[in-house]
Amino acid sequence: MAQPAGPAPPAGPQAPHAAFFGPVARGNPVVDSFEAELRRVLSSLRRLRGAGEAKHDLHRLG
Repeated sequence: MAQPAGPAPPAGPQAPHAAFFGPVARGNPVVDSFEAELRRVLSSLRRLRGAGEAKHDLHRLG
């Protein structure tokens, strides 16, 4: 019996791995923008988590 084939390789040229491009330059506007957005999302999640905990504490107190 024939072995099942794995997933088909993607069509077209493949992008090189990130290591191909070398280290990320400091001050890269794309990376800076991404990091700023990530910080905003994480702080929003922390605030939401904190708000949820406070609500549960009030519920426990009766």
